[in-house]
Amino acid sequence: MNKNQEIRNGEKKKFKLFNIFIFLMLIFFSANIASSSQSMTKQELIYNINYYINKADALDGDNSERVEYLKKASELAKSFTEKYPNDDAGYAYLAYSLGSIIKNASFYKKISLTIEAKTAADKALQININNSMALFILGMINRESAELEGVQRTLARQFLSDIVNDASFEKAIKYFQRAVELDANNIQYLYELGKTYEKINEMDEAKSIYNRILKLEIKNGKDKKYVEKTKRRINKLI
Repeated sequence: MNKNQEIRNGEKKKFKLFNIFIFLMLIFFSANIASSSQSMTKQELIYNINYYINKADALDGDNSERVEYLKKASELAKSFTEKYPNDDAGYAYLAYSLGSIIKNASFYKKISLTIEAKTAADKALQININNSMALFILGMINRESAELEGVQRTLARQFLSDIVNDASFEKAIKYFQRAVELDANNIQYLYELGKTYEKINEMDEAKSIYNRILKLEIKNGKDKKYVEKTKRRINKLI
């Protein structure tokens, strides 16, 4: 082995150890959330839930760091619902954080997460029918359930028969539209609405939504991510 190869191997080892360290630190902090959250006020819980959700939403794809942030958010949201069971916000945050983990989960884990996320979203809407976050997550659940095909759809029906059989792209669009009505400048909601229009070949509607997104102010990392995604989808539609 030459000297350059030894240096490269050393750098790779350092990078791997650094990633392991970061991952272990995330787990350590996650283990301490449950105890510390009991002493948090409502505003502190909301601040911390939003902090972890925003950190996760700024990341993309199959990212272990993203999943850990969402797990922290879900743990805090569960504490919120226990402390404030009549507040829709806690259930909506729980639905959002669990729902956002689904795409990175194994098939059978997706089943349990879908059930938990839908239950939390439904509870939020029982308390407040105008909770846009809960409506958004129901839109996501409907679209992802409608997308299932073949063996996965057959298996999903065994555990999620009511959800899968009732799901459709049209129903997802109705949930997204309602969420956008309540939060008109939410770039993420608009993006997923446009993406769902594509699923039913309503390309003009999708383009209209995407162009609307490009006129909005980018406020954070999540907005920036969805604007970049929007640009890529527009280029594919041209």
